[in-house]
Amino acid sequence: MYNGAMATLALLLLGFCGSAQAQRPPGFPPPPPNIAGQPPDRDEQLNSRPMTIDDARMNFATIVESFIIERSKNGCWPLKQKTTGKLLKLKFESILPKSVHELKEGRFMGRAVLRELATDSTVRADFTVDFSGPQWKVEGMRLVSITPPAREPRPQAPAPPPAGKKTAQPD
Repeated sequence: MYNGAMATLALLLLGFCGSAQAQRPPGFPPPPPNIAGQPPDRDEQLNSRPMTIDDARMNFATIVESFIIERSKNGCWPLKQKTTGKLLKLKFESILPKSVHELKEGRFMGRAVLRELATDSTVRADFTVDFSGPQWKVEGMRLVSITPPAREPRPQAPAPPPAGKKTAQPD
């Protein structure tokens, strides 16, 4: 009886401290499974509700950046361009937050800005991210545009001296 009361007290205390499973002392049984009629725990509530556009915009950049980092070598993501066969060395810069929109429940598309390291060009790409499952992931990517860096204006020839009065010189 004493061990059962202590176990209950320990589980109650752990419940107030945050993640009870991560902090459970050895020898204590896991919590009972959720019984019908009891409210779902916090993780179940978060996983069962649909992703809002605001939540998607907050998490989109993290998922895309993680996707690129996983495929990067020596600080850049080598990507072979389908149309030209050219190898691009890309680095993630940002997501355009207002571009993130829902395609269907749990799937969102948004535009990323990448930097091509060899030419310093700006690359824009559309990424599709699936937020519907327990593990969020990039489902697809499409290059939209490659913009070369802005050129410096050509130096202009010096302006001619201002036209002034010409005076006759004696011979």
